[in-house]
Amino acid sequence: MQTACEGENATGKVAQRVSEGIFRHRLSNNQQKWAGPVVHYTYGALVGGLYGALAERSRPVRALAGVPYGAALWFLGDEVAVPMLRLSKGPKQYPASTHALAVASHAVYATTTDLVRRLVRRAI
Repeated sequence: MQTACEGENATGKVAQRVSEGIFRHRLSNNQQKWAGPVVHYTYGALVGGLYGALAERSRPVRALAGVPYGAALWFLGDEVAVPMLRLSKGPKQYPASTHALAVASHAVYATTTDLVRRLVRRAI
């Protein structure tokens, strides 16, 4: 949910919108610096939990250690939702290397999420 481009921080923008919309408070730059990661990790925890629930019920979801799920998150989030919500520029305005880094990051996230799911499953 965060673009890899310098100067752009989609999660900070989300934090600002939430703060203004719900609390009628504009975040300072310092507040936005800590609120952005809160949004990022909250989103990661929520979609990670969703993955865990889906993976327990569907073998195709957990195929390839969840990497297709990570790719779907990348595409639907970074390539569709984030630009559509005007949290970043459009996908064509970034170099291929930015997209490659984002896909790789989501693959690592998905693999880690699946590993955690497996460890939790063994523990319970």
